[in-house]
Amino acid sequence: MKKLTVSYYSKGTLLKEKDVKITSQDPWNTQQFTVSFDDEDNKTFKELKVDKITIEGVNIAGLRAEPISFVVKDITAPNLRGMYPILYGDQVVEGKTEPFAKIQIGNGHLAKITNANAEGYFKVTLDYPFSIYSTSLRIIITDLAGNKVQDYLRAMDHRVEDIRVNQDGSKIWFANDNRKLSYRYYEIYINGQRWTENELKYGQYSSLIQTNKKLSFPLDVKLVMKNPGGTTKYEFSKRLTDPSEVIAPNKLEASNNRKSLTGYADKFITIDVYDTAGKKVGTNRADKNGKFAVVLYRYPVANETLKVVAKDAFGGTKTSTLKVRDRVAPTKPTVSTLTNKSTYVSGKAEKGATVYITYNKRTYTTKASSTGSYRYNVKTTKPGASVSVRAKDAAGNTSSRTSVKVLNTFRTFTVNSVKSTATTLTGKGNKGATVKAYVGTKLISKNRESRFERQLQADGVTPETRRRCYREDDTERISRNEEDDTRRQMKRAGHAVRSFSCVSFLLMNVTRTSLESTPKTWYN
Repeated sequence: MKKLTVSYYSKGTLLKEKDVKITSQDPWNTQQFTVSFDDEDNKTFKELKVDKITIEGVNIAGLRAEPISFVVKDITAPNLRGMYPILYGDQVVEGKTEPFAKIQIGNGHLAKITNANAEGYFKVTLDYPFSIYSTSLRIIITDLAGNKVQDYLRAMDHRVEDIRVNQDGSKIWFANDNRKLSYRYYEIYINGQRWTENELKYGQYSSLIQTNKKLSFPLDVKLVMKNPGGTTKYEFSKRLTDPSEVIAPNKLEASNNRKSLTGYADKFITIDVYDTAGKKVGTNRADKNGKFAVVLYRYPVANETLKVVAKDAFGGTKTSTLKVRDRVAPTKPTVSTLTNKSTYVSGKAEKGATVYITYNKRTYTTKASSTGSYRYNVKTTKPGASVSVRAKDAAGNTSSRTSVKVLNTFRTFTVNSVKSTATTLTGKGNKGATVKAYVGTKLISKNRESRFERQLQADGVTPETRRRCYREDDTERISRNEEDDTRRQMKRAGHAVRSFSCVSFLLMNVTRTSLESTPKTWYN
């Protein structure tokens, strides 16, 4: 063979034809050749849409051989270089890939599926925007030949919402939420002229840049984010007539019932909060509207002064102070026991609080002392009537109400002697009152007396000992010898030695409003 002619076709159209000379350099006279398409953009056959290659040979006699054609098989996966950059807050994913390729974003039944158009452009709307709390989303692109590529989508930057310049014009701050920018996607223009890396010094993804020459005011600064194809993703511009000044934090709010402080300042400014001792108790940044909420390390104290410092990316600061508001209601006041013979209402409340006492449809006011005690002279003569007390502190916070009933007192209450074999208790009290009997704090009245009697028998106490039940007074008391004898009887019976129980009798009004009398105490 003298030479070969290689032709490249796309859908029947000749794209390029190239002649190749054949040289033989191996001892077996094997004729080998390599052909390069020599594309200036170094594109692949797939990118050039080459689908057929034809080779035609000519020998040294000038005779042409039968042409040989090859079909170019697509085994190259689609590329993802055409994906548009994603910002926090975006709910749309856009990009360019192979024409008519299938696009899938997400997994399972929640996946979003579409197809690229004839130019390879696609656009997918998500259910939710990208946020700092979003997980990465998987994207799968499948071309017409069935080749697949997959990757994970993540937001790269927050949108720039403000542009600030320092006092001497040597630094520019493109203010955004996380103070980071991926500069390979951006173009920066100052007074209409694009600035290059030779004129700007970038930090490591920092949204604060330094100029190699100081700028003079007024300034027109513009930031443009570009898509891979050269189209504009978004732009932000601002005209600055003077260096940027930090405004003092304002509209500050803090109270002792929550661990936070809120207010307004410049967009994306840093907010630090200090207590009177100079200790930092919280930090955060303002949002794109200038609003901030700082979570404090502790609950602030009512009426303490907090210092709030706003600090920009250049280090400039402005300070404001505020006094913490008292919004914690006083604790529920206590009220001492009231009877129909009481001549005053007393109890405990918050120190210095105003105490409101309501009785018989009238309200009385007094002040709690420095120890929290209060007392107001008012006669509570109506048994069963309600007395309510609430407290209000100096900040105007009001406690919940404490309500008590006025108790009735009895002139007489007696209990007759009780034998150990008795199943009932007798005595005298107010007509219609309810009587309850207790062993210590254990109720034994009604049907429980019989169980008390059976317990004494089970403990091995003799009838003679059980009959030694009498009323306690100043002259009659159980002797130590009798108590010791009873303990020995119980021990011989195989029971644990129990101390003698006190039986108390309570007489209560039928209205169940009060304890009516001092308990009468008996021993067994």
